[in-house]
Amino acid sequence: MAAGVLTHADGSPVAFAPVVAFSDTTTVSTFTDVQGQYTLLAYPGDYRVSFSTNYGTQWANGRSSAWQADLVTVVAGTTVTVDEQLVPFSSVTVSAVDSVSGAPINEFCIQADFGFTCTTTGTVTDTDALPGRYLVTVYPQDNVHLTGYGTVEVTSEATATLTVSVDAGATVTTTMTDRKTGAPVANACLQLVPVTEPWRLGMSYGTCSDASGAVQATRVAPGTYKAFVWARDGVHGHQWVGPDGGVGQFKKAQTITISAGQAVAMPTIQLDKAGTITGVVTDETTGAPVTGGKVGLASHHYGFGDSVYTVGIDSQGRYTMPNLGPYQWTVLFSATGYAQEWMGDVANRDLAAHVKVFAGQTTTYDTSVGLGTTVTGEVVWPDGSPVPSARIEFVNADTGENMGVADLWLPAGPTYTAQVKGRQRVKIRYSASAYGESYSGWIGGTSFADAAVYAIPRTEQYTLNLTLPAPTA
Repeated sequence: MAAGVLTHADGSPVAFAPVVAFSDTTTVSTFTDVQGQYTLLAYPGDYRVSFSTNYGTQWANGRSSAWQADLVTVVAGTTVTVDEQLVPFSSVTVSAVDSVSGAPINEFCIQADFGFTCTTTGTVTDTDALPGRYLVTVYPQDNVHLTGYGTVEVTSEATATLTVSVDAGATVTTTMTDRKTGAPVANACLQLVPVTEPWRLGMSYGTCSDASGAVQATRVAPGTYKAFVWARDGVHGHQWVGPDGGVGQFKKAQTITISAGQAVAMPTIQLDKAGTITGVVTDETTGAPVTGGKVGLASHHYGFGDSVYTVGIDSQGRYTMPNLGPYQWTVLFSATGYAQEWMGDVANRDLAAHVKVFAGQTTTYDTSVGLGTTVTGEVVWPDGSPVPSARIEFVNADTGENMGVADLWLPAGPTYTAQVKGRQRVKIRYSASAYGESYSGWIGGTSFADAAVYAIPRTEQYTLNLTLPAPTA
């Protein structure tokens, strides 16, 4: 058992603060009472103890991160005393500027672990912050600029300063019409999909047309996109926006580059009548129907959930995708227990087969799927110690599609297992947690663009051990 009291630097108690003790395999928690006292019932072992407050988090004894924390050893039948006094507070001053002009943004709020504060003067100062490294989120209040982010390092009894560069949102306008009649189409929704994150397709419908067919998307982040239209009127079909009309393949869609604060007028988007794809998905070895899973036009992010348009594979292996424009479409099959694959038995979307949809008709496309390559390995920190909990995502290096995932946690062992379609080049995105702190990023780089590339072979088994970057102390 561990017990103690949490106090301010002046000795006054810190009431109702969460207290959490982390070992490599166990987490126990409680709260301080009105006198700042707490008791933790813990199994014997070595723990790192955190104290969460409105001023940030402090670790025993007087530390600013889990990796600096002193180990607290709990012995059966005894009580170890862990009293903690908050170190003197520091000040954090945050300002925000326009990313293009550098002009100050006067009205904004900030959110960080040390508090939430707003200003109308262009500067926020929080005088009650514990030492540590903080992510600061800036929320402009001018209805022009987008949310911004910055990181600040706070040291004891010093003033930390941070200036966050914030993008002005762009405006994108267009009009939706029927291709044959030219009549306006209402409730057709424009979604701008980042070219490097095609899995964002269907995370929302985007901005929808009014009765006149007009669309105005505001506060669009700068970037490079391809446009998708979700036709929701029950008559027209969805489409990627191509250079000369609708298309059904991401690689044939027109690329749109948008700058901060820009006003972009897209040409009129013409919609065609809808058709349907249907079929049966079977096991490539046994020929039996698969008994569940999903079919989609893009992959999805395993943390954000499915597309609004993902359709299910039923217990007989059947699927049906309605409301598609009359174009050549490429479809991703994510059957339960199998490796994800695109039409044509490939892992790369741009090399996939396609199927033609006809307006007012149903096209049949049956396919078989396999287990792919069973990828296994250990996930460790640079010192060789196992990562307690992690999600490993396999992202196609050529298309940016999410093509496999594995979760691990130490009670079940340090080894992950994933079914990944080979032959495929992948980059690996990770999210990990240790001692209550979270870390995420790309192995071998700072982003998808410069991350390391791994070749997944087309074999039954493949071992890929991974070393995550060292956590920031």
